[in-house]
Amino acid sequence: MTAGQDTSTARLTAVASDETLVGHGWMPVSGTKADGEAAKSAAVFLNSTTGRLLMMRSPGRKLAFPTYTPAILNALPIPDLTDARICSTLAACWEATRHMTVPQYRDGECEVRQLWDAAVCDALGWDTDEIAGYRKLLHEEPHIRGLGYGQYADAPGNDNEVGGIPR
Repeated sequence: MTAGQDTSTARLTAVASDETLVGHGWMPVSGTKADGEAAKSAAVFLNSTTGRLLMMRSPGRKLAFPTYTPAILNALPIPDLTDARICSTLAACWEATRHMTVPQYRDGECEVRQLWDAAVCDALGWDTDEIAGYRKLLHEEPHIRGLGYGQYADAPGNDNEVGGIPR
């Protein structure tokens, strides 16, 4: 899981791998094996719209570049990954999407995020249309779109201009 990121450019909040990796800026998901289905399932959930919103609810000191502590991350309500159906549904989605390119949230709708959200909704029995609505709102969130304080997009969906100034 990320230890901190720029909300306007970040693509992922969690990663999983079949290989053991060492990195800087990422914290391991405690209680899961690095090569297990639970880590893959957690990565899909945390990268979904629901996971991203959960990460944004505790931004630390800055909205634009939140940092996270293990205490904040341990308090996140994630699905019961010991439930075989939930874990297998999310892990299967990880396998299906593991090689897909993940654009920035501010780039709008993309197939991989739709697949992550569909898997989360299927695993947890949630309404896909409701989560899709939240995903679309998240794409328009000013901090996600890279708008600074007092800046406004000229028109909804116009990501090539900020306050009338081309990017």
